[in-house]
Amino acid sequence: MREYSDKNSDSFARFMHLRKDSTHEIQVSRNAYVHAFEYDNGQATCTIRFKFGSNENYKANETKQCLEEAFKVLTNNNFTFRTVSDSENFKKSREFDNYIANVNATKYEDLKPHILAMSDEIIRVSLQECNVDQLYLSFQTASSYQLEDLEAVIKHLLKIFRGHITCFRQITFLDLSQTLDFYREFYSVEAIDLAMMKAIELSEGIDSNFSEIVKIISLKSNDGRVFKSDLNTDAILVTGEKKIVKTYEEIQNDEEDFSQDN
Repeated sequence: MREYSDKNSDSFARFMHLRKDSTHEIQVSRNAYVHAFEYDNGQATCTIRFKFGSNENYKANETKQCLEEAFKVLTNNNFTFRTVSDSENFKKSREFDNYIANVNATKYEDLKPHILAMSDEIIRVSLQECNVDQLYLSFQTASSYQLEDLEAVIKHLLKIFRGHITCFRQITFLDLSQTLDFYREFYSVEAIDLAMMKAIELSEGIDSNFSEIVKIISLKSNDGRVFKSDLNTDAILVTGEKKIVKTYEEIQNDEEDFSQDN
């Protein structure tokens, strides 16, 4: 249970079909990197979070133009994308971290407990009454061969963001932990059904083993129609495997004859 309760665990990543062993680190400046991640099918994905700040008409027009250019870049490169908006959690913001750092650095030790109590109340009210949204832009390659295009697309998007004075106070490319947290919130995954996960893994293993032992060559319906597969029966005979040609009714008759003999 402990393994599945952690949203950053291998199990949660596997539940979301993300490969934790295949993280692409893209250098966008001398000391800055952006991370992209692969799904099980080889497609790569990246998610950007936009936090809103001050706004007025000029910034609003610049923001609209900025997003339109970003969407055009993704579309021209045949990337699939979606936008998601939700309420910002002030407790997870950079401003909150700076605020707490300033509180802890205060020289007035007698006032620190009261300041912390006020901070807790501010956070509580913010979580209940906050009407400030944040925007996510999640995009992915349409196929695995586009992985080489991902770096060029990300750098092009960064160039667009830097070329506009928008209403966004913070633009962040999510790391793995933040990406899994975003998926958790978006899909409302509060808990993973352990029994279902194990059953799926077991069924996949059984199907794989069964397909190696039994090959269906043809099926005969009740009305006499025969449905044949594309398997090469000559190749099956060469390997020494047996071909079962009896119908279901013939098998039932054999079982009845066997019971009568006994």
